[in-house]
Amino acid sequence: MKRFFLTFALAAGILGGCTENHDKNLQKLESFIQNDTSMTGNLRTICKEYPARLSGSRNNAGAQEFIYRELNDMGAETSLMEVEVPNWFGGESSVEVIFGKQRLNIPSVNLGLAEGTGGKVIQERVVEINTRRELGEKDVKGKIVFFNDPMKGHSDYGRAVWQRRDGIAEAAERGALGVVIRSVTQFMDSHPHTGSLIYSPNAPKIPAVAISTIEAEKLSRIISENRSVKIALSSTAGTREGKAKGNNVIGEIKGSANPENIILVTGHLDSWHIAEGAHDDGSGVVIAMNVLRAFKEAGIQPYNTIRVMPYQDEEVGLQGIHTYSANKKGSGEKHIFHLEFDLGVGAPKEISFYGDSASTARINNLLAQYPIGYKSTPVLKHAGVTNHFSTTTQLGSMMGIFIADNDADYFLYHHASNDNFEVVDQQQLKECSAAVTKLIYLMDRLYK
Repeated sequence: MKRFFLTFALAAGILGGCTENHDKNLQKLESFIQNDTSMTGNLRTICKEYPARLSGSRNNAGAQEFIYRELNDMGAETSLMEVEVPNWFGGESSVEVIFGKQRLNIPSVNLGLAEGTGGKVIQERVVEINTRRELGEKDVKGKIVFFNDPMKGHSDYGRAVWQRRDGIAEAAERGALGVVIRSVTQFMDSHPHTGSLIYSPNAPKIPAVAISTIEAEKLSRIISENRSVKIALSSTAGTREGKAKGNNVIGEIKGSANPENIILVTGHLDSWHIAEGAHDDGSGVVIAMNVLRAFKEAGIQPYNTIRVMPYQDEEVGLQGIHTYSANKKGSGEKHIFHLEFDLGVGAPKEISFYGDSASTARINNLLAQYPIGYKSTPVLKHAGVTNHFSTTTQLGSMMGIFIADNDADYFLYHHASNDNFEVVDQQQLKECSAAVTKLIYLMDRLYK
């Protein structure tokens, strides 16, 4: 109990003993962001000039160069960190449903890391699977599996995604020759949604594609009305020999008091092969960049080093973050906070915080004194260290994940071809930018 109150007293003392007017500085950051047009322009450029930024692709390389120039032009110290990324290409896919004398073409998209058919057609009987349990009960050997387990709402993604992440491997282990999945979204729409899969080392790498929820309903109806339904499936996706290369782009402002202390802000540079990647995650990239621009334009010098990093390979394997953590481990730098923006734009809602309880209490106390634009308590929870980001496990950093209030529409665009510049609300983009930037300001002042 004594330690708890000491933590609160320390938090108050750090800011209370400082001669700065924090309310004034926060207002300066807010004013710059609300009047700035560069962030919208950068997002438009990333989306329109460099869409389909799959790690290792030409458009990804072009986006790296653009971001590097922008960070350099705003006066940040800039560098590149080479990353080996999967050498996978999305290719094209074809799904044709055959029942009786009828043949129906259904739009589809290859799943991430899927190995194709080399353009050849696999034509076999289709078996519909509605639950994970059914997969263990039905005979799928020599057949094409159709996973049709609907996502029931925004919070159901973690459950429903099994059919994409794990279902392909389980089907292959049971002898299936290919997989078609219902897109992992709660919305009835016409866009197939992609995403990465995980193959089993104990089974063949079978082709796997996604179809839209509307087409999944149609296919399910056809199967229920016909005794024999086949699917003709082809795909030109695959992995080239050797590793591809990419770069994490790093920009930073050195701390005036504690340059060895690092506050890291990240969004991932890569996007799927079918999308402009505006919500996922062009918005995160430009918001991270704008943290440095706002500090520069507002004339605020950080006490700790503020580092932003648009990084590689989040969609497939997080190699950008893993490479960064391995590179910085033992470097003498102390990572005190890592904020990730990768859940789309909306009204700022909260921060999901991963760290020890003393740090959580300290930050909650600080943020209670300075409302900075979140709907809920900025620090949502105390939790164990998340293994999703190796900055927490290897570098000992506290972790914060920005959460926007976008339950109503985020999964309309997630991993789909309609995730483009036009669907991002630009005023909400500014609100997110302001909430992130002011949080970083307060974190910096907390660790003076």
